[in-house]
Amino acid sequence: MNIKEIKHSDDITDLHMLWVKFVEEIDEYLVINSIAENYRSILENQADRWVKEDEMVVFGCFNPTLKGFVAAKENTGNSLFTASTVIYINAIYLEPEYRGKGYGAILISRVEEWAERDIGADHISLSVEPNNEPAQKFWESMGYQTTLEKRTKSTE
Repeated sequence: MNIKEIKHSDDITDLHMLWVKFVEEIDEYLVINSIAENYRSILENQADRWVKEDEMVVFGCFNPTLKGFVAAKENTGNSLFTASTVIYINAIYLEPEYRGKGYGAILISRVEEWAERDIGADHISLSVEPNNEPAQKFWESMGYQTTLEKRTKSTE
């Protein structure tokens, strides 16, 4: 399995496909919202912005075609508090047959390496739906801790 950064010049057709699969899978875990009817075109535009406009760094897992990805971005701290640089992991996805084999850990290790070496980040953060037990277990196994609990209330 080869891990590499997906760049401007790369064909991102497979990234579009995996991003759609990711969103379709997480829809079952969404507590507040569900995906929009026109989600496919929205997702293609997002993936294009990630790579083509340097909105995020995207690392892909290839065997030989794209089998998974992780997308992360740099966030600078709120100036009200101690300035820090935080990397936010927006998404990670692996084709089902590649899960549980250590590839997710390799992708996250690559983000952690990038965050420390290239960005000098202080922290890495992410969001996980509370009922997404597979994701909860994965992040715990990677050493990530719950530091914030988000609360919502319907106004309907």
